[in-house]
Amino acid sequence: MRRRREALGAALVLVPWVALGARDAAHVDRITAAHEGIAGALAIVSALAAYFQEPHLDGAHRCPTAGEGDTGEVGPTPPLAVACAAGRGERCRAREAPTAAAEYPSALWHEAPLWRDLDYEITEPHAFHYALRTRNEGGACDFVVSAVADLDGDGEHSRIEVHGRLDGSGVMLDPTWRIDQPTE
Repeated sequence: MRRRREALGAALVLVPWVALGARDAAHVDRITAAHEGIAGALAIVSALAAYFQEPHLDGAHRCPTAGEGDTGEVGPTPPLAVACAAGRGERCRAREAPTAAAEYPSALWHEAPLWRDLDYEITEPHAFHYALRTRNEGGACDFVVSAVADLDGDGEHSRIEVHGRLDGSGVMLDPTWRIDQPTE
């Protein structure tokens, strides 16, 4: 009987520490996933800068617009209906012929004119859904890159958003990135 009480006492002392450790591990996983979203947004900015620096048919520098107008928009890719948190390792995967949870057609990267113009796609497993808005204005390109993810499968999305401008002097990112994460 005494051993049972000692075991129960030890369990009562250890349970809160185990729970805190699990909560902290989940928090670390979310921070790691947020780093993925930031890196993905920066990769899109890099592809956009490379596209802008190339002179186009009329010799002008511009951002892609997927048409004849001055604005363009793509994403989120994959669509938010694809639940990355339901996939292996809580990640989405682009596949030629998707068959499992959180897989989506890799053609989404190639068929969307803005992604195609940027020669941008994600081939590795990822937690975020990416979107891009562009607007050409007076020899410059204004843009917004966003990354959203349901990092724990609860239906609430974390959002990372960066606004910027490309012109002859380079890339200027707004220093006030939007980084929203649901509270626990």
